[in-house]
Amino acid sequence: MIFTGWKMIMGLLHVAHQGQYAMILATLCALLVYKLGIFEGLLLALAMHGIVNYIVLYHVHNIKTRTIIKKYLERFAGEGGVD
Repeated sequence: MIFTGWKMIMGLLHVAHQGQYAMILATLCALLVYKLGIFEGLLLALAMHGIVNYIVLYHVHNIKTRTIIKKYLERFAGEGGVD
């Protein structure tokens, strides 16, 4: 248990170096997983991340919804997909 706890702390320190948003999202995800369970917590954290990205792209960068969805689908339709 000590090793697992140490690895979790080191992972959190790594996230802290990625910025304030990553740290907030990781903390939110951890709290959601603790309260709801792993599947529901990760799913809600992913949804929150998607909503934040949409708001930033739409309102700050003035990118239309259709373009946001198109770029998102293009990213996953490339070489990384299953044939």
